[in-house]
Amino acid sequence: MNEIQDSYNPATQSSELKVLAPVFDAEILVLDEIGASKPTEWVRDTMAHIINTRYNDKKLTIFTTNYMDDRKAEKEETLEDRIGVRLRSRLFEMCRTVKIEGTDFRRTFDQVSQMKRR
Repeated sequence: MNEIQDSYNPATQSSELKVLAPVFDAEILVLDEIGASKPTEWVRDTMAHIINTRYNDKKLTIFTTNYMDDRKAEKEETLEDRIGVRLRSRLFEMCRTVKIEGTDFRRTFDQVSQMKRR
């Protein structure tokens, strides 16, 4: 996203389409941690452009997220809360959900590290 934003700067020698070409052309694209941060309207529009282009071109896109569609607790955010209705709707249309559950390896690693320090 930073590279795309830089393409609007006249001092850089790139354009938005030049920066996005590898994203559009990749046979398989992995967009990791969708919803990890709440996107600005510009980021949301850019993501929609990427996702729609890949969808229309029938390119495989894998999305990962830690946000579910159902709230387990009242204050818990859903993926739709994080990325917006429009993007979530497109993902419903083009994706199959694969839920992976397990122990957070970062927490496990941290606990082992703390025990070793003692």
